[in-house]
Amino acid sequence: MNKLAALLLALVGCDRGAAAPPAGPAEWTVDPIDLGAGAIVDGLTGTSSHDVWLTAAVDGGRVVLHFDGTGWHVVEPPVRGPRALWAAAPDDVWAVGRAGTYAHYDGATWTPGQIPDVPLDLVDVVGFGDRVVAAAAGPRVFAYDGHAWTTLEPPELAGAAVFKLWGSSATNVLMPINRLDRPITIARYTGRWLTFEEVGAGAGVKLAGTGPGDIWLLSPQTTYHYDGTTWTERPVPRPKLFSIAAGAPDRAVAVGEDGAAVIWDGARWRDSPTGTRERLQAAYVAPDGQAWIAGARVYRRTLRF
Repeated sequence: MNKLAALLLALVGCDRGAAAPPAGPAEWTVDPIDLGAGAIVDGLTGTSSHDVWLTAAVDGGRVVLHFDGTGWHVVEPPVRGPRALWAAAPDDVWAVGRAGTYAHYDGATWTPGQIPDVPLDLVDVVGFGDRVVAAAAGPRVFAYDGHAWTTLEPPELAGAAVFKLWGSSATNVLMPINRLDRPITIARYTGRWLTFEEVGAGAGVKLAGTGPGDIWLLSPQTTYHYDGTTWTERPVPRPKLFSIAAGAPDRAVAVGEDGAAVIWDGARWRDSPTGTRERLQAAYVAPDGQAWIAGARVYRRTLRF
């Protein structure tokens, strides 16, 4: 294990006197999906409450499911071990997997591809039309401009590892950069190159948002919000958080260890009892407030304030 990975594990694992998630009536209900014993949902994305995608680890392999508003259905993107999906529209979905493989869904058909001379496993992707950015958990990202793939490996990424991506457009793709003894840095892909900005203390785990002026950065112990000009820390009542999602400026959720879920109502984060103690690792919030969170099972509720 390298020093950066050890730092991230230490930050996620530190307790800081945290209590168990609050008792009380659960605000979330179980979505009846049979993923099988030992399944772990580690990704949720979508474009609306009737277009939601799920990725999970099951029996040593990977599975993808799609919710069309009536039920969940197994989907088989033509990638090796689908690791992550990004849905920009119902007819614009990207998937990535092992050995540099990717695929695009146009609403009817999946078209497969592979990044030339990149045998690395891809762990995240953001795509809008034929413009794509992919990450491989290393000090580089890969960008496609509709014609060719380019490897972006500036010196600012040396010693870092890019795991997570989020974007509001093909010219505004963000990624958290963590280095030892340095504040969290956000790298932005502008469509041609990367720019860098410091955010605050901690380790950047995941990004979410609804547009260029409403972006969340999750750290295991806190969150930061970007309003289009400035990053501002927004403390959370629970530590050990792993995933965040936003559907509107007043509708967001973050989830983590021991069934913890916190929801943003436009002014503050507050606890939202889930009724479980399992580790929650994925979240999605649709623009209408329908929200899903997941770990070994999938849970659902409506966020309206």
